[in-house]
Amino acid sequence: TASSMAKSGRMCRIRIIRTQIFRIKKLKNDKTMAKKNDGQVRFADGCVVNRNIVYMASQVITLKDFEHSRMFNFKNEVWGHYDLDFVVWSICSIDKPVPAVLSIGRGGQIDINSKGKGTIETITDAGVGSNKLGYVNQIREIAGKLYVCGGSGQIYRREAKGWEHFDDGVLDPK
Repeated sequence: TASSMAKSGRMCRIRIIRTQIFRIKKLKNDKTMAKKNDGQVRFADGCVVNRNIVYMASQVITLKDFEHSRMFNFKNEVWGHYDLDFVVWSICSIDKPVPAVLSIGRGGQIDINSKGKGTIETITDAGVGSNKLGYVNQIREIAGKLYVCGGSGQIYRREAKGWEHFDDGVLDPK
């Protein structure tokens, strides 16, 4: 269970099969997206922040035609959630410079949730359309740096001035 994984205290990645469907009880005071069977979600990714906090990215199945994600958090034995208006494919947690959970949307949107407040950053050439390189699908912290990769071989690294390409010789911009 999420509780036992969180209590283990390990910073581990939760692998959840995208096609598996779970039913989540309707959360108290939920006024958004309230429809019959809106408790059915498909989990995309998850991460353990520490022994008391777990985050899970999901999409509400009845809203599959809309760009959205429902982000569940398990903090101190209590489930909560918030909604994002893009499809989250990958999440990770960082400790520095401040503790945060980062959720990346396939179009390059990145929600940075720190202390319950979210800010959005965007990788400008990620996604589909004119002057775009394709969807991105993973975000990870490696040796203190944040990296994002995508389906066209694009790799981005977060630097002080924003998200920069780190894919010379790998990028396939077809």
